[in-house]
Amino acid sequence: MWKLALISLAVVLSTVQGHNLGVQSWNRMLAEIMQTAKSGTCEAGACFVRTEDNGIIGLKTGDDYIEGCTVYRCTQARVEVITINCPENIVCADNQKTIMYPGGCCVQCEAQKTDIGVFTEWEEWTQCTATCGGGRRARKRECIIDVSAGSVECTGTLLEAQDCNTQKCPVPCRWEYGEYEECSATCGDGIKLRFPKILQPPQNGGEPCPPFVEAGVSDEAPCNVIPCGVPCQWEWGEYGECSKSCGGGIHTRYPLIITPAQHGGFCPQNVVDREPDTAECNTNPCPVPCQWRYEEFGACTKTCGGGTKTRFPVIRTPAQHGGDCPQHVTNRVPDIETCNTQPCPIPCDWEWGEYGDCTVTCGGGTQTRVPRIITPAQHGGHCPQHVIDGVPETTTCNTATCPPTCPNPGENNCLINGVYKCIHDPDKDCIEGDNCELVYNPDQKDMDRDGVGDACDNCKFYSNPNQENSDDDETGNECDADDDNDGVVDQNDNCQTVSNMNQVNSDRDNFGDACDNCPRTVNNNQADVDKDGVGNACDNCRFYKNPEQNPSDPVTHGARCTTRPQRPIGMEEYEDEDDNMKSLAADILEKLMQFVLE
Repeated sequence: MWKLALISLAVVLSTVQGHNLGVQSWNRMLAEIMQTAKSGTCEAGACFVRTEDNGIIGLKTGDDYIEGCTVYRCTQARVEVITINCPENIVCADNQKTIMYPGGCCVQCEAQKTDIGVFTEWEEWTQCTATCGGGRRARKRECIIDVSAGSVECTGTLLEAQDCNTQKCPVPCRWEYGEYEECSATCGDGIKLRFPKILQPPQNGGEPCPPFVEAGVSDEAPCNVIPCGVPCQWEWGEYGECSKSCGGGIHTRYPLIITPAQHGGFCPQNVVDREPDTAECNTNPCPVPCQWRYEEFGACTKTCGGGTKTRFPVIRTPAQHGGDCPQHVTNRVPDIETCNTQPCPIPCDWEWGEYGDCTVTCGGGTQTRVPRIITPAQHGGHCPQHVIDGVPETTTCNTATCPPTCPNPGENNCLINGVYKCIHDPDKDCIEGDNCELVYNPDQKDMDRDGVGDACDNCKFYSNPNQENSDDDETGNECDADDDNDGVVDQNDNCQTVSNMNQVNSDRDNFGDACDNCPRTVNNNQADVDKDGVGNACDNCRFYKNPEQNPSDPVTHGARCTTRPQRPIGMEEYEDEDDNMKSLAADILEKLMQFVLE
């Protein structure tokens, strides 16, 4: 309401300025306005002026109050006083005479009493200040006065105020629980009670209190249900070593619990947390060197191509008690470094590559092209991120409707030599004799010409039709520098297809124990006449399969092996020949001996 009064006050002040109303008229209108401002606080920036009759006038920033020949102007919560200078000579009409109006400043021509000011229409009522319980609203109008025509002030009020929304507001019940009463026991099993209390009964149809609140029903809770506690017993331990030998240090001791608290008994928190207790020690002063650092480097003399930057040492704390300070610090010798030595940046040059094959031959597919860098960016030059990342661009292709589907699972209706044909085509690339059946590869690229397409070849650059991969990783043996993935590259591995990280080689031949068919006996040719996995060099019956090497086996240690020498007659002549020839001769002799025995 006070804010509304200030706004109305500004309107009245502007009227006074425009039409030279006297003090009495002004005071009457001010009294009407002040009737609407029974209580409230001033807005920020308001001013107050004491009138000649000791009245108080409230103004807001930018408003004026005129009294006699003095104008009081409110400027940012300060009152500026301005004196009005009157014209010296006033010339009036023949039927007029000069007059000084009560409360006026300057002499003026007497106005015709019949010329009365005209009121404007009332403005709309302001919004009520409350929705219920009684509020106030106001409306205002203006008085239009033509001073040049001799008009005088209007008769009537400029501002009206009235009560509104006087009906009482509904007030709901407000209640809360009181504090819990004292527990019935200090330890063990106890209960505590609290009771609801009504803070405000419902009024004017407000929401009623809950029945249990009206009845004062208590709420109870368990308390002190823990066993009665026994406090801990503790003491301070010994102080530790001092942190400094001179200049003031600290040493620390910690609390030690002798007997722990029981059943929730009290133990000081600093004892439980082992909070340390510190004390000063070795407080005799020490020589202290100066503390210094380099300032930040200044700007580089060049942005690229090599420049220099300089920084100076700054003493933060002077040396004390005879401490040292480096000479270059006391003399502020500058530190100079090279900077921005990189060549000036050159952006990359790039273009889009050709579109690849369409993903389908009909029915709507996509084809993709990727950006290609012709000349890489140099020296930090810019290159678009999508070019660096090789982000592809995709477009639609082969949108024509496809022919009917094939009847058998796994078949695809493909256009081959101008004719649609159902073929086994799991990867939907319409290739007969596909070199990579499960991976879409319409271009059938095969760089190593091993019959396995690059799209599914575990070694694209070396022929490996059997796709051997000893360590089951993504790289085949032909391309894998470490076939068995044991951390030893193949050229240094004494057993390339079986993991043997430690490279154990008991007999020190060319084969590690992990793949040596005779790990305790030198056998560089790995010959195994009976093909039982045990090399000839350590086989106790080399012409008959006996992988268990059981000395009680009647076959391998019976007549077949005991009646004949371990090496058949005639094998000596092959001792120094090629390993393959030895194996061939051994196979022939084995077959011959089996035939004779049968």
